[in-house]
Amino acid sequence: MSLSIYTATNTFALGIFTNNQMVGLYSSAEKLYLALQQLYTPLVNTLYPYISRNKNITLFKRVFFYTNLINTGILLIVFTFATEIVNLLFGEGMEVIIFLLRVFAIIAFVMVPSILLGFPLLAALGLTNYANGSVILGSMIHLSGLAILISFNQISVYSVVYMVLLTETIVIIIRIMGAAKLRKISVT
Repeated sequence: MSLSIYTATNTFALGIFTNNQMVGLYSSAEKLYLALQQLYTPLVNTLYPYISRNKNITLFKRVFFYTNLINTGILLIVFTFATEIVNLLFGEGMEVIIFLLRVFAIIAFVMVPSILLGFPLLAALGLTNYANGSVILGSMIHLSGLAILISFNQISVYSVVYMVLLTETIVIIIRIMGAAKLRKISVT
């Protein structure tokens, strides 16, 4: 629920404090990012029950490594060919979407390992507080950041996408702390 709140709030805030064109540009880039995110849903949905049952950390590490390797390759392609991708999908002259897509590619670089650390690892091994707490805290910081941007009249597609990057960075830091705690517990 927290994740949905802060993603929906972005376009809502942009809709109120900017204009429809900015909302459309942001939404277009965000849709590409969300489509990329959905590529990993079947993996997460498969990995979570397996790790819950078998506690196979060795397999998790392999999946984590190769998934992030593939993700990095995909993101390098997206980042490098953002202009061509946007021109193909939306037409020429969409520099704002190109910029946003590149920032969303950086966000996806952080988001994919974060997703894999969340439920497939931390929640499956009993550290649900790190998996859920990271998103709740991230949402609170995100909403606070949006409120600050609004209060200083600095809300824009650029400030919102940077706020998403900050939020996802906070979420992964908390999850890395949880993963470090797993090492201390020494799950086999």
